[in-house]
Amino acid sequence: MRKGFAVNLKGLPRVNCAPAAIFSGSRCFLCSNPSNDHETMCRACLNDMAVNADACPACAKPNTASNICADCLSQPWQFIKKATTLFQYHYPANHLIQHMKYKQGIDIANCLGKMLCKLLPDKSVALPDCILPVPLHSGRLISRGYNQSIELARPLSRQLGIKLDTSSCKRVRATMPQAGLSAKKRKQNVHNAFTVSKKIGYNRILLVDDVITTGSTVNELARMLSLAGVVRIDVLAVARAN
Repeated sequence: MRKGFAVNLKGLPRVNCAPAAIFSGSRCFLCSNPSNDHETMCRACLNDMAVNADACPACAKPNTASNICADCLSQPWQFIKKATTLFQYHYPANHLIQHMKYKQGIDIANCLGKMLCKLLPDKSVALPDCILPVPLHSGRLISRGYNQSIELARPLSRQLGIKLDTSSCKRVRATMPQAGLSAKKRKQNVHNAFTVSKKIGYNRILLVDDVITTGSTVNELARMLSLAGVVRIDVLAVARAN
């Protein structure tokens, strides 16, 4: 751990929660040190984030030397054309995402959403018809307080000038948390968890989520979107787990 990194009593990074720092943007979320130019993370902490650069071009699985991974060669995702992520899901990105999800870190979601804008396709690539954040079940939305995927998607919508659709898709089953489940159990857990409006009317959709682990959630949502007539579905997420 680099010198000066803020830690709690268990030795884990302590996300800065000082109200003045949050609203002024002058303090780093992770280490509480001053951040330059009123950014939300200092340069040192940004350098600690493991960028998911050498990833599978199809599913974004890390460390594949930008080659198609073995999983995609043997059983490619059927309904998703391409997945892209910013970081690998380990320290300190995982702690930042967990704080965003479970501590109502809307400010962190906005920061990470702006970072996702850097992964937007160039102008030679056809843009999606809409951006669709992965929805939460109403019960989880009430307990969590907000949907982090919506907040991640807002900067993308503004940057692209494309509609942010939060109503065409709903999560209708209160599934178990995916963390700790095997790949097979994850797939079973989210089966038929989503419904999609019959009048969705899009050809190309960009799904936005926080973390891709096995891809079960986004694949199931993409399956339902395909059944509703969507032709191409891409995924953009903050991090990809191994």
